Amino acid sequence: MRTTRAALATAVLLAAHNAAAQATSVATARQLAISGIDAVEAGNCDKGVPLLERAEQLHHASVHLQYLARCRAKSGKLVAATEMWRRIIRDGAPEGASPAVVAALTEAQSELDKALPRLASTTVRTTQDYPGLSLTIDGTKLPADMVGTRQILDPGDHELVVTAAGFQNWARRWTLAEGGTAELVVDLTPLPEGAIPPTEGLPARDEQKRESSSFLGPAGWITASVGAASLIAGTVTVFARDNRKAELAAQCPGGNCQAPPHTQSEIDSKTGTIHDLTAASNVLLWGGGALLAGGVTLIVIDAANGKKAASREPGTALLLGAPRATAGLTVQGRW
Repeated sequence: MRTTRAALATAVLLAAHNAAAQATSVATARQLAISGIDAVEAGNCDKGVPLLERAEQLHHASVHLQYLARCRAKSGKLVAATEMWRRIIRDGAPEGASPAVVAALTEAQSELDKALPRLASTTVRTTQDYPGLSLTIDGTKLPADMVGTRQILDPGDHELVVTAAGFQNWARRWTLAEGGTAELVVDLTPLPEGAIPPTEGLPARDEQKRESSSFLGPAGWITASVGAASLIAGTVTVFARDNRKAELAAQCPGGNCQAPPHTQSEIDSKTGTIHDLTAASNVLLWGGGALLAGGVTLIVIDAANGKKAASREPGTALLLGAPRATAGLTVQGRW
């Protein structure tokens, strides 16, 4: 019974802490959004966008996306802007919504209709099935099964990087006008027998190792945050226990609680509550301390790995094979 009461007390305290943390996040998001909106309306997207992005991470709101979409469209990132306008339209304006939400919805509907015809596209095709085919457009990897599918892109300059086992690696740049289309036909040149493909366009080995260990940082912050929350909840539990003990001591001077109006069941209940709160505080404080220490350790290890990778001198590689040329990748279409 006492274990159940301890678990219930812990759950109630954690729920209260989570509610308080959520309220804090919403209030912080509101202040960040106000500063971000002021900056965007003053014509300073460079200052406003990071504030609005952080506000959106803390708490979703259509108004955040409204101003972010304005900046994306202004900088020519129409694909990102249209996706934000679509999200605003999906959210809609429920009955009783604020005028700001209604205005964001109206603007999204209008701007989306005007932006869609401006989007450009490119279709990548291959002359044959290449083993281990890897396509990267503007630094973003394109799944191999998307070959032959029209890719929606922003108007402007783009770069395609192509790699495949046993073939030379190539890159090609092209420019798309607003509403323009293009088709790139990939025809790779086989490597000479025994040649090693160049590494251009591929991430460095150290970068790959760093990416594979990058989970340490986020995991450390999450663990440390949970530990800190547990310590806070444990401290609150200690205060609650001490208050109960003080009340019991005031009602029972000298520990004598036998005389009316104190019944034995009341005394047992109060004593049991104090014991439960003590057990809960011990769990929260010791567990929170361990989690916080573990999280800090992960953060330190991640930071140390980052410094070690950054300070490592680049090695020298001997690359065999034909020199890089511009043949092997043909581009067809109009842009």
